[in-house]
Amino acid sequence: MADEEPTLSTLIERHARLYQRMCGVFITLPIPIHLPTGTLPIEDCMAALERVVVIAEEAPMPPAQRASLAVTCINWLTAADLIRAEIEGQRPWDRRVAILLHMMDCTEHLVDLNRWISGSD
Repeated sequence: MADEEPTLSTLIERHARLYQRMCGVFITLPIPIHLPTGTLPIEDCMAALERVVVIAEEAPMPPAQRASLAVTCINWLTAADLIRAEIEGQRPWDRRVAILLHMMDCTEHLVDLNRWISGSD
């Protein structure tokens, strides 16, 4: 991790790119999940990912991959909540590092899920 704390605008951009990457991976699942795309409110993205967490329990894939699907969404949602708290000036602890850590964990689970989808697991 870099010595400098990332700016909020950098985190928001990375968070948006991560969502787009999730869209690309989720569409390749055994039963494709189509997330909303384009310019849309964060609330729409959050609602879609909250639904994915629920349906992940029944997804036709091994338990480890179902968990990766859910954890990917939960980490992204947690980062979204932390970004909102940062914008609103809430919480006294270091939110930006927490946001980055959640997005990094989300990325790791997304890579694992994509590796399974492509058969290289």
